[in-house]
Order: sequence, then C-alpha cells, then structure tokens
Amino acid sequence: MTQKKKRNKVHLEYGFIDTVNGEGISYQHTTMCVVILRNEALRPSRLQRYLQTKHAGNQNKPLAFFKARKTLETNIVNRHLRN
Repeated sequence: MTQKKKRNKVHLEYGFIDTVNGEGISYQHTTMCVVILRNEALRPSRLQRYLQTKHAGNQNKPLAFFKARKTLETNIVNRHLRN
C-alpha cells in the first residue's frame, strides 16, 4: 500500500477525506462539517481528538459509515463542479 493510500485510510477512520477544489488545490476536511484543518493537525492523534471533541456521537462508527459519507460528499462536489 502506498503512503498516500495508507494516509487516506487513516484519515477516513476519523472522518476526514481528501478533496480537490475547483482550482486544483488538495485539502483535507471532515465529512461531518466543513472544517478544513492545517497539515500539522492531520496527525492521527489530533484527528482522533477532533472527532472525540467535535463529533463525539460519531467516534464509534465503523469505517463503512465514513466511506458512505465520503461517497455522498464526492457525488455532491462532482455535481457542483459540473454545473
């Protein structure tokens, strides 16, 4: 598994996904709100703390929950970029 895929899987476990905006800039944000974190905040321990403090109701959700939210988010973004 490549480093990027491994990083993306770890981020997804805490509800964060990679997104590319209309200008081609990549950033990480949570699937539960619109907060975008800086790179130094993307360590697994900080992502876990963010999930526990801001989205406590979702901290014990399975990975499938976050994958479904990622799919939904991706579909919304793609639809928006096409229009």
